[in-house]
Amino acid sequence: AKTVNFADAHVEAWHGAPSPNSTAPGGAFYSKGSFTLTRSRLTVRDAGATTMSGGGFAADGDLSVRHSEVVIENVAAIYGAGFSAGNIDISDNSRILIQNTRCSKNGGAFQTGGRLQVT
Repeated sequence: AKTVNFADAHVEAWHGAPSPNSTAPGGAFYSKGSFTLTRSRLTVRDAGATTMSGGGFAADGDLSVRHSEVVIENVAAIYGAGFSAGNIDISDNSRILIQNTRCSKNGGAFQTGGRLQVT
């Protein structure tokens, strides 16, 4: 997808992953542009065992999380096991829980190519 936007949504992804031995990004979701969560809950479990980056999800653009909750459990990737994005902005009482991730290079929880802002 060019952009992924979830607003007032409850999304769960279990056992999502690209084809075995894939070098594609994003275990459950991938956006060539931005990834935005607003007043939403996103849960990703058991995803991305062979992804390049973002075992839970990945965005080539920016990630914005506002008034939302993200839970990522039991995911893996080479870079940014939980998620990977250009710039990451987490704000407005959002909650991020990342546990039981596996990463062979950088960013066991997440990886950003730019800035991380948590307010």
